Amino acid sequence: QDALDLYRRLDIDGFSLDDERDCAPRKSTDEFVRWVKFQNAFASALVDDDDNYIPVTSAVQALFGIQDDPNNDPCDRPPVMYPLEKRVVQELQSAFLEKWLVMDTYYFGLDRFLSTLVGYIPKQTLAVGMMWNRDGLTQENLIARFHAIDKAGVDWINMFMLPIDDIFLPFLLRWKTYCAGCGEQRILGCYDMSVTCQPSDSDDVADL
Repeated sequence: QDALDLYRRLDIDGFSLDDERDCAPRKSTDEFVRWVKFQNAFASALVDDDDNYIPVTSAVQALFGIQDDPNNDPCDRPPVMYPLEKRVVQELQSAFLEKWLVMDTYYFGLDRFLSTLVGYIPKQTLAVGMMWNRDGLTQENLIARFHAIDKAGVDWINMFMLPIDDIFLPFLLRWKTYCAGCGEQRILGCYDMSVTCQPSDSDDVADL
């Protein structure tokens, strides 16, 4: 009820949860299952005055490191060194949330970024976090990242910290408008950064 009162009083669009207690939300599979159950109960109880569910997202990281071990450290090793926990996958795929916002994509190199995108979160509930104020983000690196985001069908990007560095702006415009106005053939101009994309008011980006 307190959450509903806040929603009405502040006129917000929804709620975003962020729990990094064990680096991952929880370090053991049993604790993670209970944690997701709480989130499901919270999200399913949030119904507005028109009987519509209020959006709830959850920011997460190091899900690959959650193990059936109460002494586990989810961030102690590279992702590939952890065995896959099927219960974690099941919970992610059945959760009552609008989006899982992955934060592993804030840090590390292109290899870790791509591994996260092809992970086991259903693409329809996958949101990608990106951080502008970090080293190593060249134009070619960003071309690869945004191409991967496009091909993964991701429809939600969360930019961590404002203001956003100028290097990100042409990529975000291309992603948001489906490369509308990127030359005579948008498919060819989408990742050609010598082309200035100029979407017009007549562009129906939803159909591109």
